[in-house]
Amino acid sequence: MKIKLSIFASFAILFGFGALWSINNGVEIAMPYIQENVRQTASVESTRTESKQTENNKQFEAISNNTSNNTKTEKTNEISVIIGGDLMMDRAIRLFGEKNGYDALFASITPLFNGADIVAANLEGTITSNPSKTLLANNSMTDSFTFTFDPKTATALAQAHITAISLANNHADNFGAKGLEETKRLLSEVGIQYFGNPWNKSPVDIVVSKNGGNVAFVGYHAFQKGFPGIVARVKKLSKQGNFIIVMPHWGNEYSSKPTEMMKGQARELVSAGANAIIGSHSHVIGENEWIGTVPVYYSLGNLLFDQYFSPETMKGELVELHLIVQNGKTVFDNLKIIEVSNASRKGIEVIED
Repeated sequence: MKIKLSIFASFAILFGFGALWSINNGVEIAMPYIQENVRQTASVESTRTESKQTENNKQFEAISNNTSNNTKTEKTNEISVIIGGDLMMDRAIRLFGEKNGYDALFASITPLFNGADIVAANLEGTITSNPSKTLLANNSMTDSFTFTFDPKTATALAQAHITAISLANNHADNFGAKGLEETKRLLSEVGIQYFGNPWNKSPVDIVVSKNGGNVAFVGYHAFQKGFPGIVARVKKLSKQGNFIIVMPHWGNEYSSKPTEMMKGQARELVSAGANAIIGSHSHVIGENEWIGTVPVYYSLGNLLFDQYFSPETMKGELVELHLIVQNGKTVFDNLKIIEVSNASRKGIEVIED
């Protein structure tokens, strides 16, 4: 019996190595997708192989568990933070919201968000009383990329327990300085804090105090000047003892692979004192890595967007950070990744394991 099992195991190992060789030496095929209703061609790179992602996930789990084991015995207070990717509520999202209510877009995700102390995301557009340039009165859609969201969306975001919004992106100024100021006012009226701006001008950050600890959010728009100022601000926030989450808007659209500039800037931010880096803009889930003990997610993909033209753009990730407060200092404990989908075209849905 032992000899038979050994032979069977040997064949299994040989088969496994053969499969890995085939995967590593196979031919990569790029499939083009054409976006419905928007004249835009997206070439989605499939650069994150399953084996590489599995290795990264194991690394994240090992560091998270190690950090957690070292700190739980001294734990006092806890802070849970959920961070999502790109939010866009014009065009087809606006059409659905006007017909079904904007709160319906968040119905499935709200219970999850309600369980967190802080929920942050990147708002890809303005919230203003201006008429939409992407959705016309007859419900037809244009090919404009100038986004504004109905004022009712601010209430929907607040009711979904989204508590902080990044405005550091290339759509936050779609209606100029006046549109940006109206966006800030409408967010403030419903109790949502905001940080960052499309020009990297001060203030670029907020500090949220929860359960005896301080969590700082820094917005960075990589397509504008000002990175040295962002680094300087991170250094100052770090000296003040904050746990710092930097949310950059960077990279190439529809590419999961970070550029060398992104990698270099991530390392500068970590050296300055960043405790987590959670990026957006590419509209697909990007690669991730640890820089020392700092988790870096280069892109979370879409949280809510009507880019229904490919499987990649209909999926996104949430990063759920668990922090602890020890002697007045907020430190990382562990993290969890949650996958979400827009494939139903009815809003955000959690992808069950």
